[in-house]
Amino acid sequence: MIPTAEQLKLECRLLFSRSSGPGGQNVNKVASRVQLFWNVSESNLISAPVKSRLLAAHRVNAAGELMTTSGVHRDQPRNIEACLEKILRLIEQAATPPKRRRATKPTRGSKERRLSGKKIQSKKKSTRGYRGE
Repeated sequence: MIPTAEQLKLECRLLFSRSSGPGGQNVNKVASRVQLFWNVSESNLISAPVKSRLLAAHRVNAAGELMTTSGVHRDQPRNIEACLEKILRLIEQAATPPKRRRATKPTRGSKERRLSGKKIQSKKKSTRGYRGE
């Protein structure tokens, strides 16, 4: 089950700071950049397998929080929505289980190509150096 943006917003911690980019003098005055922290390990919105896949992601810090940042828009509410959308996309990706790898045997042609490459390399090496005669 994938949570809604409203459910997710209730569990998040927000930090605001000044954003870079367009906005003129507004950039120097208004804290429109948003950093959103969501504690994955303590959340009850997602199932255990999804939670474990999210915790394995590189975006999760030592406290178990998933962090996203947005400073694209000129106002806070749209940046908050952008952060929530990012997290929801990550949850959707983690909700689909990874495909299991099916073990396959190498084909006869691939074995022959590998062995012929090894023979060529062996011949190249054997012709080098001093023969001690």
